[in-house]
Amino acid sequence: MQYCPENITLWEVWVNNGTSQCFMDTVMSFILLIYLSLFGFWELQMYRKYGIPQLYNDLPKSKLYYVQLFFTYFLSFLGIVRFIVQAVYVYDGHIYAFMIVSALTTLFIFPFSAYLIKTERYNSLSTSPVRGHTLILLIFWTLVFAGENIAFVNIERDDWWFHMNK
Repeated sequence: MQYCPENITLWEVWVNNGTSQCFMDTVMSFILLIYLSLFGFWELQMYRKYGIPQLYNDLPKSKLYYVQLFFTYFLSFLGIVRFIVQAVYVYDGHIYAFMIVSALTTLFIFPFSAYLIKTERYNSLSTSPVRGHTLILLIFWTLVFAGENIAFVNIERDDWWFHMNK
């Protein structure tokens, strides 16, 4: 099994007036995985060590909380759909290792971020109460947003999924 498609290596960043999909998926997967693993597990340790469990009755009822959890889990599902679309339509039945890395990373990071959201909701630290999310989750979502928007650099490339002619 090859890591990248034919005639493209992981180290070729700029190819045909854009970045290679192999490079972008690999870099973004590892950046998100390393960031969330390091700081997410650190945040969990802080909540385990210093956290105070909240009573369910004391929490405000919020439909947006459940909407946020739905979309966070839905992004994991979209990672699987993206893998299938790339394997079947974009690469004509070929599966490359960068696609597997990207799909597995997506299957880990978004449920883990949902777990962090739940931990923040049902526990509080002994410092002053904070409304909203921690900086760790905000930076994570910013990195995800930036990584997906880098694809606009490649909007004119024929080998990305924007130009599926089948």
